[in-house]
Amino acid sequence: MTLPQVSIRPVRLSDADDIHAARIQPEASRFTSSFPGERVTKVQAFLEGLTPHDVMLVAEVGGHVVGVCGLHGHVGKARHVATLGLLVHDAFAHRGIGRALCENILDIADRHLGLVRVELDVNTENARAIRLYEMLGFEREGLRRRAYFTDGKYADAIAMARLRGI
Repeated sequence: MTLPQVSIRPVRLSDADDIHAARIQPEASRFTSSFPGERVTKVQAFLEGLTPHDVMLVAEVGGHVVGVCGLHGHVGKARHVATLGLLVHDAFAHRGIGRALCENILDIADRHLGLVRVELDVNTENARAIRLYEMLGFEREGLRRRAYFTDGKYADAIAMARLRGI
């Protein structure tokens, strides 16, 4: 699959509508915390609540945001840790956009933030995402049973992390 002409840039408050449109797609909704019927105001509030400990990048194609990746930094004794989140619009999935976003955000984690640990949870049924994260150096650390409720049933999640400098 070919990577479309994509530009990666920091998130803006004005991206809320496009991010919301991506979050309510069937596949995106299945593998993230979003759900059909979710209002755009939830995304707006999330973006307005970002702190200096959060870094978010978006992938833009044809003037529209089609993917988002964020690092949400921890504080205090865990300030060397951040949680990674990734979302790609269903129509643009499986084209390298998620990988490009992750590579860019991990470069920021390594070269600018000095993070030692980047962690995430991934639905056990999301085989493509698991493969991507493993290719990017994430390792499985454990299983979180019944971590999500999606499609009318409980789903397990794999806890994964990428460690540096150890």
